[in-house]
Amino acid sequence: MNKSRKVLIGIPTYEGHAYCRDEFIENTIALAGSDHDVLVIWNGEGDPSKIFPANWKTQKISQSSKESGLDVLVRKHTIMSKRTISGGYSHLFLLESDVFPPPDTIERLLDRDVDMVAAIYLIRFEDHTVLQIPDNEMYRKKYNGTMAGKTVLAVRDQTAPVIWGLEGEEVRFWQIEDMMKQRGLIRIFATGVGASLIKRKVIMDIKWRVPPVEMGHHCDDFPFYYDAYHKGYELFADTDILCQHRHNYSKDGDFYETKQKWFSTDNMEDLGQRDAGHIFS
Repeated sequence: MNKSRKVLIGIPTYEGHAYCRDEFIENTIALAGSDHDVLVIWNGEGDPSKIFPANWKTQKISQSSKESGLDVLVRKHTIMSKRTISGGYSHLFLLESDVFPPPDTIERLLDRDVDMVAAIYLIRFEDHTVLQIPDNEMYRKKYNGTMAGKTVLAVRDQTAPVIWGLEGEEVRFWQIEDMMKQRGLIRIFATGVGASLIKRKVIMDIKWRVPPVEMGHHCDDFPFYYDAYHKGYELFADTDILCQHRHNYSKDGDFYETKQKWFSTDNMEDLGQRDAGHIFS
C-alpha cells in the first residue's frame, strides 16, 4: 500500500439494509482488499462486531428520543471524520450500505487526485403531471372508451444519478441523459455520498450539519458539498465508475423501467400503471 494513500472506508448503517447485507459485505471485502480499513457506525439492535467481519472496526451508537434520523446520520458522519483524522488516514471513502461499487473503485478514484470525487449510482424518485386524454375515436378505441376525455394525474417513476451538475456556475440536477453525454471526470456542485472519496484536508475543514429548511434538501450530503464548494475545493464525479444501488424496492438494484401510475383527477380512482408517455405514441 502507498502510505501516502491510506483510506478509511466509512459505512453508516442500520437494520434497514439487512435485505442486502450479505452481498454488501462480500462486495466491500473485495473493495477494501488488504490495503484499506473499514469502519461501520451502527445504530440498531445487536452487536455490530458480531454482524460484520472481525477485521472491520465497528461502533454502535444509540438514537435519543429527541434525535431525528438525520441527526443520527450527521453524528455518524462526524464520527467517521474524526476517526479519519485521528487514524492518520489520507482519505475517507463514504459508502452507503446498499451501494455496490466495482472492486477497483477506490484505486481509480485515488488516481484522480482531486479534493472530492464520487462514483456514480442511481436513485429512483417520482414526478407527476396532469394529462388531458383526447376524446376522439383513436383514444376511445385505445382505452376501450374508459378514459377518453378524462383528466388524469400521471405519477412517473424515474431513475437519475445523484448529481447536481454545473453549467458555468449554474447548478442543475442531472437526468440520466446528462450522465450518458458526459463521460469521465466531471466537475460538479454536489452529489450524494454513497460512494465518495474525500481528502483529509477537506474532512478537517468541513463539518457535517443538518441542512437548513431554506436549502430545500433532506440529507447532510448536500450542505457538506455546498460548504466545500464555497470554500473553493475541487468537487468531481467520475461517470466512468458505475455502482449498483440495491434499493429494497428493486429486485437487483440496477435500472428501472419508466412507468406512470395513473389516477383520475375526479375521484383519485387508481387507473393502473402504464408505460410513460404512451398516450402520445
